[in-house]
Amino acid sequence: MGAKPAITLVLYDDPELYLQIHQRLASRGIKVINVSSGSMAMEMIRSLRPALVILGYELQDVAGEEVYRKIKSSPQSRNIPVIILYDPARSKIDKMLGVAREDAVQRPVDTEELIRKISEKLNLALRKHNRIEVDVGADCAHQETMVRGFARNISEGGVFIETDDSIDIGTALTVSFTLPGHHGPLVVGGKVVRRIELEREFRYGLGVQFTGLSEASREQILGFLVQQSLQPIV
Repeated sequence: MGAKPAITLVLYDDPELYLQIHQRLASRGIKVINVSSGSMAMEMIRSLRPALVILGYELQDVAGEEVYRKIKSSPQSRNIPVIILYDPARSKIDKMLGVAREDAVQRPVDTEELIRKISEKLNLALRKHNRIEVDVGADCAHQETMVRGFARNISEGGVFIETDDSIDIGTALTVSFTLPGHHGPLVVGGKVVRRIELEREFRYGLGVQFTGLSEASREQILGFLVQQSLQPIV
């Protein structure tokens, strides 16, 4: 495996945000560096070649716009992705020349939004079939029958459900469950693609593949997967 990526953080008067990001990413083997000035950031970018720069737009010694321009104008750093943190009361995104809206996060920073953007830039989002363990009640409706069970793990592509009812492979279902930390059930279409017998109270394990996910449902599932994959390891 190659070297782990380093992230250069340029944050002012926000040690709490730095610590939150540090704790979430350090658990994934990613080095997080806090830099105190724009000039120091440029020096460290030249020497470390970080995988990502998180840049405060309002800086004291060198304007954030100038740091961004230098990063993008240098052959050595122009391909480094940058996420801009800006104060909408002082800077308008449409005035930041060359900064894409999806690369900007306004203050006060929504940590989860920032973590999602970081995961996208560093390709930390889980592969399609990587699974996160859960333990939530799940209802599976097919035809006129309701089967109750527990969702044990979930991925972008499907969910694994333990139940005491056998359902044939190929059966189309409507699955309802609530992800931890979310309000209200997520209702999605699915199809049984795997069935195994278990040697415990819930006798069957059903591998359910999602079918026809709405964009809202997909975003909720992906957001949950990324959030959980970046939780600190205790």
